[in-house]
Amino acid sequence: MIRAILNRAVLIPSPTHYVEAMNMFFQKQGKAQLHYGSSDFTILEGGSYVTCAVTGEKIPLEELRYWNDERQEAYKDAGAALKGFQRAGVA
Repeated sequence: MIRAILNRAVLIPSPTHYVEAMNMFFQKQGKAQLHYGSSDFTILEGGSYVTCAVTGEKIPLEELRYWNDERQEAYKDAGAALKGFQRAGVA
């Protein structure tokens, strides 16, 4: 869709464009590179999983719920997160 604003044409991508780009990004197989924030994460390198810092197990991105933003570590579940915090002397 093209919309004219102040005599300039601005290309506005359709929502379908975003969906296609996201699908291509998430369909990449292999380990993803993430930057963990305090309440969310940013995908730096596409992939389908990250590795748990405690157990070494693969965590599919859609199941990732636990991480530590200070140590940039992902955890498989609440138990692994607790062990990670205990190992760091936080809990």
